[in-house]
Amino acid sequence: MSFIIFLFQGAGCLKEIRNTLKTNSIRLRLIIATVSLAVLAGLIGLYAIRSNKQIADTFSAQAHFQDITTAATEASSYAKRAEGHLMLYLSLGNSADRQKFFQRQASLLEQINILDKNIGDTEAREHLNAIKSQSGSLLAI
Repeated sequence: MSFIIFLFQGAGCLKEIRNTLKTNSIRLRLIIATVSLAVLAGLIGLYAIRSNKQIADTFSAQAHFQDITTAATEASSYAKRAEGHLMLYLSLGNSADRQKFFQRQASLLEQINILDKNIGDTEAREHLNAIKSQSGSLLAI
């Protein structure tokens, strides 16, 4: 009889050991997953820092990058504003809009000249030539 009680107690111990191993296995898996995610996040952060440095180096290599960016932004703004004043003048016939159109057009040409002086890249030069031709056709109106 005592042998049977011993077997039942032994079986209970085995269940307890199996449950303990399962709990430890889940904990171990969670720790491994957490550490893996932390390492992955660190690697992504390092890659982002490296990419940011490459972008900064590329832009700093261009001598007049800030002047080019400012002139391009202003040229876009003046073109839209000139377009709006021209539309208002043509539809409503207000002479103030006509004057503002020519002021915006002069400012647009000034920004294009700044771009023309500072751009050295061939691809950017092609885009600038397209802008010049389009602004020239606007003046023909």
